Amino acid sequence: METQQLPEAEWGQFLDDVSRQFEQGLVSVDVSGDGMTDAPVITELPLLGIQLNTKGSDSGSITIIAGSDVDTAISHTIPGATRIHVAREADGTVAAVQIDAPDPARTQVHFLAAN
Repeated sequence: METQQLPEAEWGQFLDDVSRQFEQGLVSVDVSGDGMTDAPVITELPLLGIQLNTKGSDSGSITIIAGSDVDTAISHTIPGATRIHVAREADGTVAAVQIDAPDPARTQVHFLAAN
C-alpha cells in the first residue's frame, strides 16, 4: 500500500471526490493520539460525506458524516486539520485517509466498501 501526503490546496477537491466515490459505502473512523489507543468513533456505517469547512469559525476543519440517513447520522469534526495522508491500494483505489490535527490527535478513515 502506498501512502502520500496531499498538498493543502488539494484537500477540498480530494474530499469531494472521495465522498462521491464512496457515498453510501461502509466506513469506519478511529481517533488516536498522544498516549491514547485507537478509539472508534464510527464503525461500519454508510458514508454520507467528508467535507472541508472553509467559512466561519469552523474554517480549516474537516467533518465526516456517516449513517443510514441525515437525521440519524453520526458526525465527527477534526478542528484545525494540519495534514492529510492518503493510503492507496496497488490499483490506485483509496483505502484509508489519515487526518492530523494539532491537539495531537490523528483521525483514520477506513473505506471498507464502495457504494
